[in-house]
Amino acid sequence: MSHIDKRILDILAKAPLFSSIDSETISKLFKKEKYELISLGSGEEISVKNVLVLVISGTLEAYKNENGKKVYLKIIKPFELTGIATLFDTESRYISTFLAKKNSEILLMREELILSILRTSPDFSESFSRLLCDKLRYLNSRIDTYTQSNVEDRLLEFIKASANKQGERPFIEMSMMSLSSALGVGRASLYRALSSLEENETIFKEGKKIYLLK
Repeated sequence: MSHIDKRILDILAKAPLFSSIDSETISKLFKKEKYELISLGSGEEISVKNVLVLVISGTLEAYKNENGKKVYLKIIKPFELTGIATLFDTESRYISTFLAKKNSEILLMREELILSILRTSPDFSESFSRLLCDKLRYLNSRIDTYTQSNVEDRLLEFIKASANKQGERPFIEMSMMSLSSALGVGRASLYRALSSLEENETIFKEGKKIYLLK
């Protein structure tokens, strides 16, 4: 194992995208100049381009800047991947920006590393294609959210698309500021929509968590 230490192998073994690649292939392709481990303190931000990001621990919030305002995109949890949209991008104006919601550790894998794995491993290429399809499905769900005419429908579409489905009921966990930013609505309108949906027993709100009931 001349290029890669055992910890990186253990990390990649837990990430579904890399689990199909044998350790010998990973050891040959993962050269020090092609990846980087980074620790982020809570509240620290990082902007990246032409890298695939694997969250090892903690939580990242992806957002973009629009006219000086942060617009929430999504939450990335341990062993989830992000940065796909700008991985092979050639236009300098597109950058992925992330905020660490708690102390986090991430693995950055450069474009040339991912390309070399795609060329070497058919199983990885298939898994990567599925990941791209999931990304397109997510983007389509976001379009559905923004095309809803009223705030209640927009909120419901967002919860359905973004919900954590582990546990008894699907839910999202976000601050009202992040949620209003994600939906592109004012907080007063958001509170009215939440109240109406709770009255209809469509959702249940508990702290920062909003549960989908039906």
